Amino acid sequence: MKPARKHRLKSLLILAVSGVAVWILTIVLSDKARPLFNYFRDQPAQEAEPLNLLIAFAVALIILFILRKRFFLGWLISISMALIIFSGASLFVRPEISLLLAVALFLFERFKHSFLSNNLLILVALLAGSITIGLSFPINFLIIVLIFLSVYDIFGVFITRFIPHLAQKAVETNVPLLLLAPDKNVSWLQKPALKNSAALLGAGDIFLPAIFLSAVTFEHSVTISFITFAGALVGVALNSALAVKIKTGIPAMPMLALGLIIAYLIAR
Repeated sequence: MKPARKHRLKSLLILAVSGVAVWILTIVLSDKARPLFNYFRDQPAQEAEPLNLLIAFAVALIILFILRKRFFLGWLISISMALIIFSGASLFVRPEISLLLAVALFLFERFKHSFLSNNLLILVALLAGSITIGLSFPINFLIIVLIFLSVYDIFGVFITRFIPHLAQKAVETNVPLLLLAPDKNVSWLQKPALKNSAALLGAGDIFLPAIFLSAVTFEHSVTISFITFAGALVGVALNSALAVKIKTGIPAMPMLALGLIIAYLIAR
């Protein structure tokens, strides 16, 4: 294997391992949060929430499309992630500790922007958000969401090219929407750019599987969740192999969703 391809594979694996760590923590923490959400899930007000989630996804996509060229989008996304971290962390620790964690990660990412600070803010926000969302929605609905967004991912990458353009703009304007791995001889403490990045991974490719794994943990058990998690690992392996060969980028969600859904149906 050529050195450049070998380093790209290594970088992709680093990002994939980061995502896998989030998935494992999501399962473990979701199990700990189960008693709290047993109460809220049974309330009548929760019945309309699947529609609310679809609306939230639609609004998020529209906002990203409209604001993708605006300089303040990076600050908006960073603040949103800090709020998500505060909300999710408050389920497990005291509010003041949650606030301190959220503010520290926000300041680190905004004022010491680097590969490390960018990835750290995103990963913690994904973990916190996946637990609060995943424990609030039924699995069958989330399967529909996974399928819908997989189709959107294919169109966005190969047909409209919206997703690659959005990824490029996100990196250029310091918007924390992608996990980034530095190129060879580039420090993790250096400011990320397309020219010094060896690999990129969209936050949604970690977030959506994490939400699904959280929901499975809530509705079934940790055992079934880890079997479902194994399906996601197969998707990660297939995506990594394809990404090394296709340098222009691939839609990661279809393989991940397929692995998750098949493994869940087998485990159930």
